[in-house]
Amino acid sequence: MSPEKQPDNISKTEPIETQTQEPATVSSTNEKTSGLAIAALVMAFLAPVVGFILGILALGSIKKNKEAGRGLAISAIVVSVVITLITIAIGLFFVIVIGVASNEDSLRSENGRVSISGENGNEAEIGSSKIPDGFPKDVPIYPGAKVLASTSIDGNYSVALSTPDSKSQVEAYYKTTLANNGWVSENGSSSAEFGGFSSLALVKDGSRVGVTIGESTDKNQTTVTISVSQIKD
Repeated sequence: MSPEKQPDNISKTEPIETQTQEPATVSSTNEKTSGLAIAALVMAFLAPVVGFILGILALGSIKKNKEAGRGLAISAIVVSVVITLITIAIGLFFVIVIGVASNEDSLRSENGRVSISGENGNEAEIGSSKIPDGFPKDVPIYPGAKVLASTSIDGNYSVALSTPDSKSQVEAYYKTTLANNGWVSENGSSSAEFGGFSSLALVKDGSRVGVTIGESTDKNQTTVTISVSQIKD
């Protein structure tokens, strides 16, 4: 006798493997934020010196008591130092200004113009409508332009101008006129464009001239800044 064939609809039962899944370990941080670090950061803005001291103390407390807030303490120290340095810089600035103002020979004000004179004939004028004495004759002042400010320091000059002519007109004028007066490019390219401003840089006989030209947003005014400096070896 041949063995009886089992029907196809009878499925074999396979053993089911049971995998035991270990519960995930959830780490929790129960560290308490240092109140000293919080106070240090607040005081850094109100009283930088106090904030700096509290920040140092907070770092020691955090390490000893295993607290959170080390970043706050470090931030308090950094903020305290930065604000202190800014305060010192502002203080020095006012000391210098007051010192200059107290010297009647070095500071003069007349008709809306402020003039500051230093040693060796150095002079700076703000609001002056006058070109500094000794300004190079081969560096032209744009025709009809208004002089906004000027400086003269150790043979170096700067002049700020304003004109209603367009930026392209002013740029073309200076490119042509300076070239005709013998000013040449130092590095092969004499002009550059950046942020809506045009810049020219030329040299001649140990001097360097820079011209920066910018146009107002309404395009009604063009500002020109000319600087002439001595090339030092």
